[in-house]
Amino acid sequence: MTPTANGLIAAFLLNGKGGGKPLDWAGVRRWKPRQGLLWVHLDRTHPQANQWLEEESGANSVVVESLVSNETRPRLARMQEGLLLNLRGLNFNPGSDPEDMVSLRIWARPGRILTAQRTDLLTIRDLIKSLETGDGPRNEGDFLVFVSDRLTDRMNPFVDDLEEAVDNLEEALPDTDENQLHAELAEVRRKVIALRRYLAPQALVMEALAQLHTPWISQLHHEQLADLSNHTTRLVEELTAARERAGVLQDEFQGRLTFRLNRTIYLLTIVSTVLLPLSVITGLLGINVAGIPGSGEPWAFAAVVGLLAVMALGEVALLRFLKWI
Repeated sequence: MTPTANGLIAAFLLNGKGGGKPLDWAGVRRWKPRQGLLWVHLDRTHPQANQWLEEESGANSVVVESLVSNETRPRLARMQEGLLLNLRGLNFNPGSDPEDMVSLRIWARPGRILTAQRTDLLTIRDLIKSLETGDGPRNEGDFLVFVSDRLTDRMNPFVDDLEEAVDNLEEALPDTDENQLHAELAEVRRKVIALRRYLAPQALVMEALAQLHTPWISQLHHEQLADLSNHTTRLVEELTAARERAGVLQDEFQGRLTFRLNRTIYLLTIVSTVLLPLSVITGLLGINVAGIPGSGEPWAFAAVVGLLAVMALGEVALLRFLKWI
C-alpha cells in the first residue's frame, strides 16, 4: 500500500459488524454521523490531505497540528471530546531498518476516527484487509484495540531475535574473531537501544490508555488494552535485559583486549629490561677508539659473547627472584 496521489490512503464506513464500505474523497465528504463510524487514513505529507484536515475534517487546529507535525514521540492526550494517540510500529519498508520505527497518528472520537502516516505501516494493511473480509473492528474501542494489538504483536519476533543474537554472542565470545565479534556486538546494541528508545514511552502510553475512562471504551476494551500494556511493558523489560547483557559483553570484550594489551606491554618491558644492559655494553665496545681490552686477541669476541649471555641469564634469574616474571 502506497499513498495515493490525492493524499487519501484509505477510508471506510464501518458497518458495526466487522466490515466496512470503502470510500473515496467524495464519499468522505458525503458522510453524515448517523451513517455510522467513519475511518479516514491520510498521507500527512500530502497538501490535499492537510487542506482537508484544516477545512473539512471538523478537527480543531490543535488536533490538526498534532496529526501532521514532525513530533514522533509516543503520546496520549484528550482533545476535542476525543483521544489523540501517537504510536509507533516497526519499519518493514524496503531499505529500512525495523528499529527505525514508523509513526502512526490517531484522533478518535465517537463516530469518527482520523489516522495519518508518512511511511507505509503493515498494521494499516492488516486493518484494511480485516474490514474487507468482515473481520475488522466494529466500533471505536475495537479500533484502538486492533491497532495496538497489531503494532505490539509484530514486535515480538524482532525482540526475540535480538535476545537470541545476544545469546549467540555470549556463547561465541571465547572462540569468535575479535573484529567480527566487535562489529556484531555493536550492531545488536544499536538495534536494542534504538527500539527501546521508542518502545519505553509507548509502554507508558498504553498503560495510560488502559486506565483512561471514556464512554465509548467499554470494560472489555479496558481489559484488552491492559493486557496489551502488560505485553508492551514486558517487551521493554526484555530489551532492557538485552541491553544490559550486551553491555556486560562489551565490558568483557574490552577487558580481554585490555588484558592482552597489558600482557604485550609487560612482555616488551621485560625484554627491554634484559636487553638494556647488553645494549650498553655492546655500544661501549663499538666505540672506535684505541685501548679496548682484547681488541687484538682472537678469543676476545667469544669472551664478550659469553659474558653477555651470563649477564642475560643473571638478569632473568633476578627478575624471577623479584617475581616480576
